[in-house]
Amino acid sequence: NLCLDEKLAAGEVCRDSNMCALGACGRSEALADSPFECCASGETSWEGYSLSLVCTDLPSGASCLGNNNLCASGVCGDDNLCLDEKLAAGEVCRDSNMCALGACGRSEALADSPFECCASGETSWEGYSLSLVCTDLPSGASCLGNNNLCASGVCGDDNLCLDEK
Repeated sequence: NLCLDEKLAAGEVCRDSNMCALGACGRSEALADSPFECCASGETSWEGYSLSLVCTDLPSGASCLGNNNLCASGVCGDDNLCLDEKLAAGEVCRDSNMCALGACGRSEALADSPFECCASGETSWEGYSLSLVCTDLPSGASCLGNNNLCASGVCGDDNLCLDEK
């Protein structure tokens, strides 16, 4: 063991947080073989016994294992790598935190519809089988009798959004 004259800077290899000037030592990415380093963010996140502590505010391209909170952008992509920015409307999402407009829901009121970032920035809870569905759905989208899902405000007798009232 060596005594250090001063604490380690961000990016330097460490064994514990007491060694770091910013007070946080964690893995440089959410990978079991990533080295422990002093975190530039000054914060870590506990990611279980296999990974232990991982630095937060990871850059684009860093491994994040599905945890949005590890990424500087707030978005861990489907490939488990941090993205540059939040997702645009229409892009596939896992949760609302991933979306620039703050809403992730089914693209229409069908159990097999994909989850996407909602152009409206809003969702409606449609029960456990559907979960969240985007609002302001276009004409022809499945609405299951809920007028509030349709941009026109009218869900037809065939359970599809109509163009207008």
